[in-house]
Amino acid sequence: MSYSSLGANAPDTVEFTVTPGAAGVTSIAMNLKHGTLPVSGTYPVSVHLSDSPDGEGVTATTASGAVTTSVGAVAATPEAKKALLCAPTATGNLTLSITDTAKTAFFVVVTLPGGLQEIKQLSTEDYGA
Repeated sequence: MSYSSLGANAPDTVEFTVTPGAAGVTSIAMNLKHGTLPVSGTYPVSVHLSDSPDGEGVTATTASGAVTTSVGAVAATPEAKKALLCAPTATGNLTLSITDTAKTAFFVVVTLPGGLQEIKQLSTEDYGA
């Protein structure tokens, strides 16, 4: 699928907001945008955790607890606690929740329709105390 076939409002960037949650939990809010504008419409995205700053490959580390969404939906789980196929809301919102007592500094990789990738690195401070 070429990016141009996705329509004029297809997401081409992700705005990340990371918030610590309960002990060992982090919440990553992702707002899919077209340029600086929010998208309208449903565009599936894949999300995986990586050890690489360029997003290459799935992490070798498994989170100690759940990796799921609290906003949007999980459509499929290709690799438990490491990779998800997600359906953001119709306004482009998706929130990922990771429970990991080790507070691993994963790279959160979002692959948008058309293959564009956006990456956010977590730090231990991003998890609740």
